[in-house]
Amino acid sequence: MENDRRGSLIFHLVDVGIDTGEIIYRRDFDFPESCRYPCHYEEHQLSEYRKHIHDVFPTVLSHHFWSQRSSESQLSRVSTYFPRLYTPVNGWISWHWTATEIQRFVLAFSYPYPGAMCLLNNSSTVVRIFDLDVSQELAPHHPFKNGLIFHIDKQRRYWLCLGDSTIVISQDHLKSERKLRVGDRLVTPPDKLFDSIAERPSFDPNGYVPPS
Repeated sequence: MENDRRGSLIFHLVDVGIDTGEIIYRRDFDFPESCRYPCHYEEHQLSEYRKHIHDVFPTVLSHHFWSQRSSESQLSRVSTYFPRLYTPVNGWISWHWTATEIQRFVLAFSYPYPGAMCLLNNSSTVVRIFDLDVSQELAPHHPFKNGLIFHIDKQRRYWLCLGDSTIVISQDHLKSERKLRVGDRLVTPPDKLFDSIAERPSFDPNGYVPPS
C-alpha cells in the first residue's frame, strides 16, 4: 500500500517474545519493479531466502557461533507492527481516496487474494478488482462522479471517473456476477468502509475467526 519496495530477510533466535530474539543474520534488498501483485512479492522473498539460506546454516551449526554468540540485539524503539488483514473484511475500496491510493490498495489485495471489493450501483452485487491503471486522459472529474463508468473501449476496458484522474480497468482484472455497462457506478456503502477499518481480524490454526 505504501509503494515501499524495501525488503529484508532476517533470521533471529527464538525467545519468550514475538519476533524479539537477537538477530543472527540479516540481508536487505529491494523488490524489483517487476513485482506488482502480492504473489510476485512472495515469490521474490522466497527466492532471497533460498539464495541466502546456505550462508545461514553453516553459521548456526558451527560450534564457534554458539560459544561466542555473535548476534545483534533488535532495536525496540524502531520496531513496528501492522496487524494481519483479511480480504473479505478489510478489502473494501473507498472512492474518496485518490486514484493512486486506490490503485495501491487494489494491488495489495490482488493475486493470490480474492481482490479489493465494492458494490455495483445500489445492489448487493460484489465487484472484485485485481488491477487497474491511472490515467490523466479525459480528466479531471467532479468528485460527485467518482466510481462512475463513463466509457468501455474496444480493448474491453472500463473507464471510471476519479477526481483529478481516470481509472482504467481491464475486464481481465475484474470479476462481477452482473455485466457492467456505461453509466453504472462502483460504490462502497459507509458501513462496509467502517467495518473494514474497525475490525482487526483474528485467526486460529483453522483460519479466520469471525467476531463473537
